[in-house]
Amino acid sequence: MTDNATGIDTRPSRDNPVDADTITIHCDEEITPRLVIAIDIGTYGCLYALQWRSDYENANCLESIKFPTTWSSSGFFPRKTPCCILLKPDKSIAEFGYKAAFQFRKNESLPERKRPKDWKDWYFFRFVKMRLYNGEELTVDTPMEAANDKHLPAVEVLAKTIEYLKDEAINKLREDGYVYQEEVTKWVIPVPAIWNDSAKHVMQEAAEKAGINGKNLSIAFESECAALYCTKVPLEKMEFATGNNKRTNIAAPGQTLMIVHMRRDTVDITTVRINEDKTSQQVYKSSGCPWGCSKVNEKFEMFLVELIGAETVRTFVEKHVFDYQDLQMDFESRKREMKWSDDQIPIKLPDPLRQLWERAEGKDVDEILEEKACLGKIEFMTGRLFLEAKIIQRFVQSTIDGLLKYMNEEVFADMSNLSVNSIILVGGFAESSYVMQYVKDNLRSRNIPVMRPHLPDLAVLIGAVLFGQNEKIVTPMVLRHSYGIAMTMEFVPNKHKED
Repeated sequence: MTDNATGIDTRPSRDNPVDADTITIHCDEEITPRLVIAIDIGTYGCLYALQWRSDYENANCLESIKFPTTWSSSGFFPRKTPCCILLKPDKSIAEFGYKAAFQFRKNESLPERKRPKDWKDWYFFRFVKMRLYNGEELTVDTPMEAANDKHLPAVEVLAKTIEYLKDEAINKLREDGYVYQEEVTKWVIPVPAIWNDSAKHVMQEAAEKAGINGKNLSIAFESECAALYCTKVPLEKMEFATGNNKRTNIAAPGQTLMIVHMRRDTVDITTVRINEDKTSQQVYKSSGCPWGCSKVNEKFEMFLVELIGAETVRTFVEKHVFDYQDLQMDFESRKREMKWSDDQIPIKLPDPLRQLWERAEGKDVDEILEEKACLGKIEFMTGRLFLEAKIIQRFVQSTIDGLLKYMNEEVFADMSNLSVNSIILVGGFAESSYVMQYVKDNLRSRNIPVMRPHLPDLAVLIGAVLFGQNEKIVTPMVLRHSYGIAMTMEFVPNKHKED
């Protein structure tokens, strides 16, 4: 990419090196970085993205944000790799993502004589961020339990996760012929807006342990990043729920946007207004409710217990951990793909679970399902249970009903003096067009357009890159609490009056 004034390529490369000592850009000062790299550690998957400043300054700045395209994938979430990490006894990284899960499963299935001699001292962590949402205070000393009953401090596991993604991004730059220069690179890591200061400090500490200079690091709020991305998405790339008659330019000055970030355990809601200078300003405090998509997963697992039997499911979960996790991932994928027009939803039935089920009932699956007609229409074909769509839709509806109740009674009621122009759904659960339409239909009386961007699951990551390019584009947040400071100066004779 070229400098706008000179037409000369300003990116540091093997053929165009830049002496760091001559560069006046320092990211800890409020001066523009040449390169921004964002790392998003999601509940299930993680990813990095990067963008050069020269590309950001072009009209189509979203198109120039680059993601890795070579993750080894099983097809569940092809844009991301799972937050799984396998560590050797010395805490060095052995594998990451799908490869880590595969290697751990492979070694666990081998006879002891064929495993690495020190295998019992290895660590395997799956879905790292998910383990931070247990309601406990997160500190640098908080332990995290590995899948093989071992423990490490959570900050250390996070640091290794960030280290891997950081090194992947830097290696990608080098493969493309560019020289990574720390002095001119801004790193951004988004975190939930509802995290307390202690949890945010842990993420900061982990990033620095991973080798990121604290002066070059910004910890951003996921909701603000998502809002920033949404204001940059062209209107033609926003998908509207059926029945939306108003198609407004959401990035126009004066527009008030409610960003609903549909995460795993919670839903975070942030409301921003677009200012005349195109910056965004939060106009209502960020809030969250416990109506994330994990509620749907819980209802599905309760349904499995009712369909298959509590004892059979318990045995399956305890003795076939990875098959159970594959079942969870398959359901997660199907849930995100669900459409309003679906008649059936296929769910993988792992072979070990089928065998346990048939053994417990003394008959094959087809015969068992004939006796379970009261639970809805269910068929078994090609290793999958084909569930009547209404079964899963009920799980989703009860979860979204909880979210809508919270929005109506807690958010809209408290911000009655604000007029919201658009509701934008982001996050993995927002990938479901069924979810978007259900939200729209049940907020019809408010006459607010409901939409989602082209890549709702990447809204936070892309927004984090944009935030790194211009942190001033987001004005300070509305605090959840008020703070006051009282100070009393020591009396000094001949300086202060006695009264």
